[in-house]
Amino acid sequence: MNIDFIYVLFISMLPVIELRGAIPVGVALGMSVKYASVVSIIGNLIVIPILLLGIEWVFGHIKKFKMFRTTIEALESRAANKIHNYRGYRLIGLFLLVAIPLPGTGVYTGCLAARVMKMKNFNAWIATSLGVICSGLIVTLITTGVIKFGS
Repeated sequence: MNIDFIYVLFISMLPVIELRGAIPVGVALGMSVKYASVVSIIGNLIVIPILLLGIEWVFGHIKKFKMFRTTIEALESRAANKIHNYRGYRLIGLFLLVAIPLPGTGVYTGCLAARVMKMKNFNAWIATSLGVICSGLIVTLITTGVIKFGS
């Protein structure tokens, strides 16, 4: 296993960056687009069960500390606001929240939104996993130039 594999896998697991940053980084490191995409999608998928099972517990403990309470409540509020327009659609909304590779969306926001909506873990896992795969395909198409922006 080479170091680039581990590097790209790790980047895809990071909040904010996720696979949106990992796929282009993998390609820039000399990986094939297909390989960078698969590694990035796998890395992003790995964090879903960890987040779904642990986010409530972690946030509950962190909120006990005054200095973190405001930050955690702001994150929860941000997720609630992001999912507000999608709430009526629940699974499809969660899928779209994760699938569309825009800033402030992705697995971390999706899992937090699933908690805010009190979704069952299995349903949230399915919606976010499919969203990750779709997002990975979109980022791959952008990286290869199939999807272009501007002129």
